[in-house]
Amino acid sequence: MTEHSARAAAEALPSLSGSPSLHVFSIVEPPGIRCVGDVDPATHATWQSALAQLPPASAVHLDLSGLRFIDTHGVLLLVEASQSVRDRRRLVLHEPPAGMLRVLRQFWPSLPTLEVHRS
Repeated sequence: MTEHSARAAAEALPSLSGSPSLHVFSIVEPPGIRCVGDVDPATHATWQSALAQLPPASAVHLDLSGLRFIDTHGVLLLVEASQSVRDRRRLVLHEPPAGMLRVLRQFWPSLPTLEVHRS
């Protein structure tokens, strides 16, 4: 996924959900979402709702380049969403925040349903 194509697709579609500090946009190609803002106690419900509405595809892409912060509970919600995926679907995380990667490495070092892409 190129940065330009993801941004163009995200900007062309309305926000799936949003709160003062987290906005989630649908991305058509590749299928997935783009997140901008913070995942914290004030936005957990928005994050959880976005994860529950991920499109049915073999690889669902999450553009996290606009995510400034995600707390441990937000990472747990992502892990739970990845483990509930059926039919060998995987979540592809693009440019996740460094803090998210540290939490994933520490508590969930190998999840076959999560794939990380960093440039």
